[in-house]
Amino acid sequence: MVTLRPTSGGTITSWVAATFPATITETIRDLKVPAVFVEPNLARRASVLRQVAADLSVQVCMLYGDTFNPDDPGYIPMMRHNADELARCLA
Repeated sequence: MVTLRPTSGGTITSWVAATFPATITETIRDLKVPAVFVEPNLARRASVLRQVAADLSVQVCMLYGDTFNPDDPGYIPMMRHNADELARCLA
């Protein structure tokens, strides 16, 4: 569990920005996480997660939640993609 404690004069946002990479690195390493997952609409905001994954040689995999895959739109193809991606990335 992560407890948020900003330094005096700081904000939660600045504290999280400063400590998140180390915390997520430690968590991924300790739990031997084989893959991390991002959604296409949030992929641009996942730069820290992508960098940590690269540093630890962990796969970054794509799951669709509320956004359809433009190459294969529709609910059933989206669920099929997600199932295939989970199986591939966690195998």
